[in-house]
Amino acid sequence: MDARAQAEQALRVLWTTQDAAERHAANEWLTGLQGSDEAWMVAIALVASGSEPDFKQFGATLLCNKLRGGGGGGLQADQAASLRSELLQQLRAVPSGRLRASLCRAAAGLVDAGAPSAGGVLGRLLADPDFRALRIDAMLELLTAVPDEGAFISVAEVQEMQELMLELLGHALGGAPF
Repeated sequence: MDARAQAEQALRVLWTTQDAAERHAANEWLTGLQGSDEAWMVAIALVASGSEPDFKQFGATLLCNKLRGGGGGGLQADQAASLRSELLQQLRAVPSGRLRASLCRAAAGLVDAGAPSAGGVLGRLLADPDFRALRIDAMLELLTAVPDEGAFISVAEVQEMQELMLELLGHALGGAPF
């Protein structure tokens, strides 16, 4: 059984079983997973192909928890940039709701990951083809989350993001593509 399937099984036990020993074992396994390096891949696998919406949400929440506090969750710059790319790709397929909000929070915690960009965080996002492929509503949701999720951005960058958000809203309300 692969790690994604093991995570789903542990969640099923935790959420449906009345047996205290089984629930404790499932909780211990999930707690161990959260602290592991393998958690990154399991979380993405759950988001991408979890067999139930609650499993996808658990994967997104796991990512948010690991990224809490900034600094890309301790990932190397190239790993964090790769994870950001994967999250942005996943965001393209996710409709508005709890899962998308969680994915936006996780991706926002990684916007300053990777090689420094002359254009700062906003320049990095605008140059990212995965970001540019998002629907305008997902772009707005992601940009809204950036200042709250540990990205190290300046006041000027926040102002640039606000201006871009206004421009995106104008395009969205006018029906024009960005």
